[in-house]
Amino acid sequence: MQDFEQAVFISYAWGSEREEIVNKVDETLENRGIKIIRDKRDLGYKGSISGFMERIGKGNCVIVVISDKYLRSANCMFELVEIAENTQFYDRIFPVVLDDANIYDPIKRIEYVKYWELKRAELAEAMKSLDPANLHGIREDMDLYDRIRDKVSGLTSILKDMNTLTLEMHKDSNFSDLLDAIEKKMKGDSVSIADAPAEAVGGLAVLGELMQRSADVRNAVIEFQTDFSVAHDQVDQLGDYKDLHDLLHRLQFTCYNGIVHVAVKFLDNDESLDILTDHTLTFESIVDELKLVASRSLIPKQELSWIDEAEQMKVDLQIAITDMDEKKLKNVIGRLNRLLAMYPSRINTLLNYAARALRLPALLNALTRIHNDLALRNLDPDKVLTFQSGVEALSKLEEALNDTVEEHNRWQKLESELRLMETQVDRDLEQFCEDWLDLKQRVEDLYIASTEEWAISLKVDSKVLNEAANNADLVKVRRSFRSFQRRVANRFYQVDLELKALCGNLRQIGIPLTSVLEMIK
Repeated sequence: MQDFEQAVFISYAWGSEREEIVNKVDETLENRGIKIIRDKRDLGYKGSISGFMERIGKGNCVIVVISDKYLRSANCMFELVEIAENTQFYDRIFPVVLDDANIYDPIKRIEYVKYWELKRAELAEAMKSLDPANLHGIREDMDLYDRIRDKVSGLTSILKDMNTLTLEMHKDSNFSDLLDAIEKKMKGDSVSIADAPAEAVGGLAVLGELMQRSADVRNAVIEFQTDFSVAHDQVDQLGDYKDLHDLLHRLQFTCYNGIVHVAVKFLDNDESLDILTDHTLTFESIVDELKLVASRSLIPKQELSWIDEAEQMKVDLQIAITDMDEKKLKNVIGRLNRLLAMYPSRINTLLNYAARALRLPALLNALTRIHNDLALRNLDPDKVLTFQSGVEALSKLEEALNDTVEEHNRWQKLESELRLMETQVDRDLEQFCEDWLDLKQRVEDLYIASTEEWAISLKVDSKVLNEAANNADLVKVRRSFRSFQRRVANRFYQVDLELKALCGNLRQIGIPLTSVLEMIK
């Protein structure tokens, strides 16, 4: 998902009545404690105009004052196109449509398309008079004209279908409806991350219902069949990696540890033999579940060959117990130990790769465009609203996944660097201290903005280690480094759990995605 800036922006064409309206909205919002970011005040001398317009495109709340001049301005239309291309267009814009904006008459809307076709043709003709080597910067303008021409019809159609109220109604209410809607959006009344999985599933399920009732909706989905199919397969694969990781965790903590504990007594103690038999049944059950995942999964078969090894261990464990053979039992325990030492971390790595490769932005773009199309059709408004909430919820999940993957990568990199430094503490204290000074700032970036207990503890440990390194005190460096390393490992483990939980949440959307795909085959 796009990382939308949590601020209120305003997009408008300068001058005349438009300026008066913007000043009034600005003043009214400020009285409510909400500041508008606008170019005349916030861009600054020599500030990047294109960069500022891109910020507007990523704004979480954007007031758009639509006028005839706006629809014929390259800069204004760049901002509108940027907003649209950053997804959730309908949810993020708050339009004020002026009387001279001819968006309600289809013939007038066609005039805007023709206007941009003409602008493009004029520029194309002018470019022919120059050597291509001298067109630097001009080609970008041509690309912008193409983007505006291609989108102006669709965007104005969406705007004309929104109940934006008249300018007089806004003035009579002192823009209260507009401001209430912005405040509701900023307070996040739409959906929380905790509710996101259920909301996303509900939205996709409603899409299936709408497809059954409307051929137009079905055709709109068919247009994005590839995006749906790829996302479906990737979400399934991500869920399978999580299932494998969880099963290996169960294998170690509900089975292997218990087998090791009673193995030394099972020949002389009937109770230990009964416990070992129970653990063996648990082992068999887990292996059967591993085989089930492997049979349905899109994970490459070479990554699952270890499940055959676990299957053989299951057989050999049963033989060892039946034969009451301690040597055979120790052999199985040794093999199982090696499997658990290698594959949980391997599966964890593959799970992270799969999370980073997940193409949810393409799915979100498809769903957003389908939603924009639904808004133009005579469909059940409650169903359309549920679908919109589902798209928004999926967007929140995707944003959380991106953030968590990024955080996971930072902690994983830090833990790897600390593991390398661990060998230097006793061998080369001077080099260790130099490496620590290099690493310290990057470590601070991970905890400096947090007030959670883990961050406070890590800050304290970092300070102690820093003082020990500055004093070149080997004993204190060794002790404080180990404490710091444990803190980092514990935080990394917590982030790892958060990532796996998110992967599990995303797995839930696989069921309605399957239904949608079956309908369009």
